[in-house]
Amino acid sequence: WKAKCRGIREVSEMRYTPAYTLIYRYIDSRNAVLRLEALSGLVRLKGFEGLKLLRHYALPINDWIQINMLHALKTTRDMQQADISYLLHSPNESLLMLGLRIVEQFNLGHYLETIEGLRTEGMHIRTLEQIAATRSKLLFLSIFQNRKRKLRKKPQNKTEFFLNCQTKLKKSK
Repeated sequence: WKAKCRGIREVSEMRYTPAYTLIYRYIDSRNAVLRLEALSGLVRLKGFEGLKLLRHYALPINDWIQINMLHALKTTRDMQQADISYLLHSPNESLLMLGLRIVEQFNLGHYLETIEGLRTEGMHIRTLEQIAATRSKLLFLSIFQNRKRKLRKKPQNKTEFFLNCQTKLKKSK
């Protein structure tokens, strides 16, 4: 299994996509290390497309493999178009954690409503903390982006600027 893991890692780091089908057959391996390395390799090869095979994955994915997957996803160009809602709705808490980490890493603010609607009964404390951290970051980014938009709206000429100032002064009195 060690040689297979090393081979999967090397082939996927070289982005040799024809090896996808060969790596795919190891995702159901009885050996946990080989299984997790295969999952990580598929994500390295296909990016967000490779994550789709996790849709019905029932086994836990450890933090180290999740970090490797996040690192592999950083090189992906289609971050904003990727749909990861299946990770956020997964009954597998490790997949939920991965989804939250992806949302937080790539600032995917359009998932804020989904995160706020998550059912938290019976979840591990680590998962609850990750939900809170991701939610806080997205809320902060939302507020920051709204302020930036407001600052960008500059008057087009001096007359408009003067009128805006007068209006603001009248409102403040």
